Amino acid sequence: MREWWSKLARALHLRRGLDDDLSDEMRAHLELMTDDNLERGMSTSEARAAARRHFGNLTRTREKAREAWQFPRLETFLQDIRYGLRGIRKAPSFSLVVIFTLALGIGANTAIFSVVYSVLLRPLPYPHGERLVRLGESTSQVSGIAVTWVNFQHWRAENITFENMEAITGAGMTLTGRGDAVLVNTRLVTSSAFQLTGMTSMLGRLFTDADDKPGAAPTAIVTADFWQSRLGGDPHVG
Repeated sequence: MREWWSKLARALHLRRGLDDDLSDEMRAHLELMTDDNLERGMSTSEARAAARRHFGNLTRTREKAREAWQFPRLETFLQDIRYGLRGIRKAPSFSLVVIFTLALGIGANTAIFSVVYSVLLRPLPYPHGERLVRLGESTSQVSGIAVTWVNFQHWRAENITFENMEAITGAGMTLTGRGDAVLVNTRLVTSSAFQLTGMTSMLGRLFTDADDKPGAAPTAIVTADFWQSRLGGDPHVG
């Protein structure tokens, strides 16, 4: 912990004279090596040259020592911040334009990414949503043509690719019998649509295969909000 705090203090310039410390350390090592060479019988110039060769490149050694004693990336980051602040102080008008342009660009990119994420990237809110596929019909001129009920039945009967196939379509219906008539946005679905998406019911039941058969009694599943606001939260509504 003491070593990390010492390195952090140097990076934040709480401890001055790092270059002087490095120079003193390197000079001391060179002098010791030179003295050893002199004791071996070398001349003064030969002893110094041999010590320099053995010690290696002074600049590289100094850089390695700085990396060991400091946080180079943190220092570079702090230097960039100081340089940026000095630039802003020297040219405030230009800096304001640059900051506004960056903010505008970041905001636009964020907005675009939010739209792309919500439309293309965000997974569907269902279990194994990545396995769900939407199918439809189209021609060379028109896309998104509604599939007829007869065609859907043929697709489901002859399907060998998907585990299950369900149909869904939008419809507007009128709710009566509880005050004024109200237009309600609904969806018509086949019986296993909720099981396909992993949904369960809080009360009552979901659709069954019998609900798909001709002549079956009309059956509806409502949301919790609709049940509370339009049906008064009546658990026996039918």
